[in-house]
Amino acid sequence: MKNKLIFLWSTRRTLSMAFHRSIYQLSGIKHFCEPFALPHYFGPHKRSVQFSKNPEVGERFGRIPTHEERVKEITAEFKDFHTTFVKEHAMYAWPDIIPREIMEHSFHTFIIRNPEKAIKSVYRQTLYDFEESVWSHIVPEELGFKEQLLMYDHVTKVLNKDAFIVDADDLIESPKEVLESYCKFVGLPFEQSMLDW
Repeated sequence: MKNKLIFLWSTRRTLSMAFHRSIYQLSGIKHFCEPFALPHYFGPHKRSVQFSKNPEVGERFGRIPTHEERVKEITAEFKDFHTTFVKEHAMYAWPDIIPREIMEHSFHTFIIRNPEKAIKSVYRQTLYDFEESVWSHIVPEELGFKEQLLMYDHVTKVLNKDAFIVDADDLIESPKEVLESYCKFVGLPFEQSMLDW
């Protein structure tokens, strides 16, 4: 793994996709969006009960990769890129999906959102026609807040690494300042294009 590896650890509905879109505006970055989601929900070693009553949902995604395959993908060397950016729900990787040596040599950032706002947004997903949303119901134990905190504690207290936290409310109120600080932390250049896409 020679590319710089940056993780953005989130939970569902934290504006992480909007944040990721800002990072997309920078050149030289290989992107992965929730690479461990499919094995988490549908793989042979799945850790979720979200689709236990409708496992056929997994069929629409074709072959489900393994956790090990996803680890190899995100840590591969991409010759045309200097950085690999992984937006992932902490719940999908906690506690042992990604080997320690990889975690130790990565940048770890977190995006958080007021749980009331996030949960209301998760609930709205369940109100859509099922053909438009795979989320038919909420599994409270799988909202991911606990795992995100555990991941943060692991990064900062076990691995003894610094971590950067993005608060979704701050991102909305002061996007330029938040993105500038974020880029400085992970060693990426800030560009005005990150604010307009």
